[in-house]
Amino acid sequence: MKKYLLFVHLIILSAFWIQAQDSLRLYFFLAEDCPICRYYAGEMQQLYADFQREGVSFRGVFPVKTSSQRSIESFQQSHDIPFPLVKDVNQFLTHKYDAQVTPEAILTLGDSVLYRGRIDDRFDRPGRQRRHVTQHELRDALTAVLAGQPVPLRETQAVGCFITKQY
Repeated sequence: MKKYLLFVHLIILSAFWIQAQDSLRLYFFLAEDCPICRYYAGEMQQLYADFQREGVSFRGVFPVKTSSQRSIESFQQSHDIPFPLVKDVNQFLTHKYDAQVTPEAILTLGDSVLYRGRIDDRFDRPGRQRRHVTQHELRDALTAVLAGQPVPLRETQAVGCFITKQY
């Protein structure tokens, strides 16, 4: 049964990979037990509402080994995440994009990474939250790309729960 599930997950990831070759894609690396991921659920919903009609394809990626399909589905339902979520079974996407923490956003066009990092500056370090967001780096990157402009800041330091890498 485990081999069958692994095979199904690999097929799903392969389909996402093939489809992503020429499209603007936003990956959110997430963990269902990370409080910062739960906090950003509303912002992810808003980004989806604002940009999916513009042709941006959204995917939530769960790189944590202990994430189960049931816990991912529960996260999606309890936080009303409107885009597909997938478990990164062998951390293929995690290694490809060198994701370090959850949540971390990676904006790609084909094989090119256009932006990587935090969603905004709400958290400047784990456990420390600002009263007011002053920088919306991910939103700024999406807006720039869709306007045919260069991304103003291509990389920021994402703040969140560390991803344990499997090698």
